[in-house]
Amino acid sequence: MYTTLPYYLAKTCVELPYQLIMPIFFAIILYWIIGLRNTAECFWIFSTQFGANLPVLAVCLIVMSFFSNALGLFLGCAFSDVRQVVSLVPVLFLSILIG
Repeated sequence: MYTTLPYYLAKTCVELPYQLIMPIFFAIILYWIIGLRNTAECFWIFSTQFGANLPVLAVCLIVMSFFSNALGLFLGCAFSDVRQVVSLVPVLFLSILIG
C-alpha cells in the first residue's frame, strides 16, 4: 500500500513527541531517585555541561532514544525470528560499549 520512505517518515513524525519528552522525564525522575541535592541550581548543573546553555544530559538521552529506536527497527527488519534478535542484542550492545 505504501512504500518504505513515506511509512518511515510518518512513523517517525508520529513518535517524535514521545521520543523527545520521555527522555526528559527520565532525567528528571533519575535525578531525585539517585539522591542528588534537592535544589534547582544543582539540577541545572546536573543537566548541563560546563555551564553551557544547552541541557546536555537531555540531548544525550534524546539521541540515545533515537538510536535505540533505529536499532530496534533495523533488527526487526533484518531478522524474522525473535529469538535470533534477542540473542544478538547483548552482543551488539557489548561491542558498541567496548568498541
